[in-house]
Amino acid sequence: MSQLPVDCLNEIFEYLEDDRFTLYSCILVNRLWCGTSVSIFWRDIYNYSTSNFSTLIACLPNESKEILYENRIIISPSTSKFPTFNYAAFCKILSINRVYYKIRGLLRNQQTISSQNLNNYIHIMVREIFKMLMNQITSLKSL
Repeated sequence: MSQLPVDCLNEIFEYLEDDRFTLYSCILVNRLWCGTSVSIFWRDIYNYSTSNFSTLIACLPNESKEILYENRIIISPSTSKFPTFNYAAFCKILSINRVYYKIRGLLRNQQTISSQNLNNYIHIMVREIFKMLMNQITSLKSL
């Protein structure tokens, strides 16, 4: 079976940027398609689901994970595995409000904590995520 060159696949997948379902399906085809389409799928943080944020938490450096642990912020077991890609490096469009909103939902679903502690936990987790993103992003297009 002949394969399209990566640059051709990239051009095709660029047209699918707004079709998240189809783009996600491309990630599942094979390694070449996955590696090519994942960067487009992860480009815009506004489109991230709660599970995308769980994956970002898995990308946090050990230092950040230790800070979360020291502050009694429970990280689900699914985020303890090392991710396939450095997803944070793909983020090009960052919405600060969206990060706060999704982290609030993630923490609210994972833990039973008081609303006072919830805000503190959100700030700690968001700070660590932004720290990671700022260290990874080489060409942020939009903030």
